[in-house]
Amino acid sequence: DSFLDEPFHLSLPRSADFADLIIAKGPGCFPFKKDLKRAYCQIPVDPRDCNLLGYHWSDLLYFDLLLPFGLHSATLACQHTADTIAHNFYSVYHHQCMNSINDFGDVESSHDDALEAFHDLEILFNCLSLDSSLEKDCPPSTRMVFLGLIYNTATTCMTLE
Repeated sequence: DSFLDEPFHLSLPRSADFADLIIAKGPGCFPFKKDLKRAYCQIPVDPRDCNLLGYHWSDLLYFDLLLPFGLHSATLACQHTADTIAHNFYSVYHHQCMNSINDFGDVESSHDDALEAFHDLEILFNCLSLDSSLEKDCPPSTRMVFLGLIYNTATTCMTLE
């Protein structure tokens, strides 16, 4: 509940939140997602904090310049970064998406609108020099895995992956 004596609250989106987006767009809508590849490894540490992330091994000193996985505050920093990306996606491209650390999902009523939003998110990633995971990205479809669940908008079913 606190980091460096400052209170913070990290709450991640729930699968029910994504289901609500689908319900709002109606049966047969088109969800899509982009996955931030190796998210922690793409987010640099504040240069003033590098001295705090050093370790000694085999008579050598090493310093993390990117968020190290497992660092207490890394999840919070990664989620704040993802929230900022989602905010920019809305501010610049006028598409709203749901994000959870490294996953960005959205739903559109038509395939064309979903394809446009999917490409806009890809453009935003490129502008920010972020890599997405092509294996985990899912272009618009009526069936998609997101946050560990399979969403099928054609049958309006949600099942475990």
